[in-house]
Amino acid sequence: MRDTAKKTGADPRCVWMSAGIINYKLCDRDFQCEDCEFNKAMQGMLPQSRIDNRLFNQENTERNDAAFLLINRYLYSLFFDCAFHLDRFYHPSHFWFVAESEDVLKIGIDKIVIKIIEPVKKVILPEVGDRVHQSQMIAWILRNGKKLPLYSPVEGKVIEINDRFLQENIQQVLDDDVFCLKLQEDGIKEKIQQLCGGIPRLESFNRNISIVRKYLEKAFNQDIPVEIGVTLADGGIFQNCIEKVVGENIFRDVLNELFFTGNSAEMNCG
Repeated sequence: MRDTAKKTGADPRCVWMSAGIINYKLCDRDFQCEDCEFNKAMQGMLPQSRIDNRLFNQENTERNDAAFLLINRYLYSLFFDCAFHLDRFYHPSHFWFVAESEDVLKIGIDKIVIKIIEPVKKVILPEVGDRVHQSQMIAWILRNGKKLPLYSPVEGKVIEINDRFLQENIQQVLDDDVFCLKLQEDGIKEKIQQLCGGIPRLESFNRNISIVRKYLEKAFNQDIPVEIGVTLADGGIFQNCIEKVVGENIFRDVLNELFFTGNSAEMNCG
């Protein structure tokens, strides 16, 4: 990090703490980031082979500042274990789909969205035998008193609910990236292909990442209080709760754009 990372005034917080990426660390080097071992460790904490160097190049002509670097590091650290599976279709409804046959789809919740809204308390699913119509609300995600709706982009009959969503810790189930229900309808595989394209695409993935980036940048332009956690020997804890990074008001805007701005089930991936 260059001299642009230096801070002025009496605020002793490390730039990584100010960014919300770690819970707690105070600077003891007068913000001489170039000589800070902790900063070097944070800068090198990601496998370089998996980073698009254009995002982190300090000669980037569009945004050559500490905030740009920190946001990209944070986004990568938050989503690094979210695999993009080539055997399924992704949709802006926040569901993924795997065709079990021409008439049956396995449906799961996109892990990217789960990462954005963590912690999730519960997922409320429909019942076996329910008839689901296109653009109908099919499930709720419960998070700290908030109910976030999920809409089905296709019509079908619920023929199976994954019992793991009823019996196990919901966060563990979501981390395992398992399906939550199955829908049956004549030609349903072809219908979801038409919505999402002949091969899985990254548009919905990129859209969700862009939403988070936009509000992280907004938070950097405001005086957002950072939750102070337990000090660890390595300098702090990675903060995976975006609400604690950007603040309650900005996080509300994130949820509104993800779940309540229009009907996401009516969007397509093309």
